[in-house]
Amino acid sequence: MDDPKSRFKEAMASLIEGKRGLGREPADARSRFVGACLLTFEQMLSEAIRAKVVDSYVDVLAWELAVLGTGAGPAGIADVVARLEWHLGRLTGMDPEEAAQERDEGTEPRRH
Repeated sequence: MDDPKSRFKEAMASLIEGKRGLGREPADARSRFVGACLLTFEQMLSEAIRAKVVDSYVDVLAWELAVLGTGAGPAGIADVVARLEWHLGRLTGMDPEEAAQERDEGTEPRRH
């Protein structure tokens, strides 16, 4: 049986090759782009784990998200934060309101 990493790589390859789209959508440029990005990020994370520099990888990703958000002004920043909260909540099974409440309790981010 295939391991999860192999299944992920196969799924991303099928997106990139245009054999399938995102969700139930037909394959298109957006699905190919998403597949290529996810596969690249997975490879970068694997390398960061191998080199024991995950904290640096996280910092680089956070910087890029900040640059992306600030380029669109306050609404862009809010959009990046909201999407990140949504994805983290989905991955952890946490309710979005619960996540927002926890954030409002003032947990300080780790300094870098």
